[in-house]
Amino acid sequence: MRDPEKTVGRMADQAKTVFLSYIDSQGFPATRAMLAPREREGIRVFWFSTNTSSQKVAAFRENPRGSVYFVDRRFFRGVSLRGTVEVLEDQPIAPLPPGLDLERYVRERVYPFPGEAIRAVLRCEAELVSDVLDRFGMETQLRDNGDGTFDAMVFTGAAGLKFWALQYVAVCQVLEPEWLRREIGEALRSGWENYIKIPVPMSGSKKI
Repeated sequence: MRDPEKTVGRMADQAKTVFLSYIDSQGFPATRAMLAPREREGIRVFWFSTNTSSQKVAAFRENPRGSVYFVDRRFFRGVSLRGTVEVLEDQPIAPLPPGLDLERYVRERVYPFPGEAIRAVLRCEAELVSDVLDRFGMETQLRDNGDGTFDAMVFTGAAGLKFWALQYVAVCQVLEPEWLRREIGEALRSGWENYIKIPVPMSGSKKI
């Protein structure tokens, strides 16, 4: 590899899914699919976001050693980088209410929006299964559809789920409840209408 930083950096920037490996509580290696890094500092520091109640986060708190694997599917090649993982999170500014089940509270609220948890059914591409389990909990009910997709039954806040679904719209959609599915569809339609209102400059045109 003539220029590792350039080659690996390009793979990281173009990746949609990467694989993060860690040592689980029984001492065995485990791997989870992750969305591409949110940011990177060269090829030495990568920033990922995930649910802090996930198994991999608990594992990294016990043993920070891990590796991340990037795949270039066009040329059927990949690169594995090993190192240590640091878990960063905001500190609570006030004591938690007594009796609060924090893990359940976080699982039922994808993002910190108010509202009660609802039952929802998602249909996602197979590559998203680890992310769904990390986000909504290992007890999430899954059903393989046999066509490269799976259905997941989750219990979470509607506003947070809508925000989450819009970010994953290319690989996941809400099937139920119908009213939430309609809301997401309307948001996508409205967004597209806003985009097409502004003409895209022709390639090679100069800005005035």
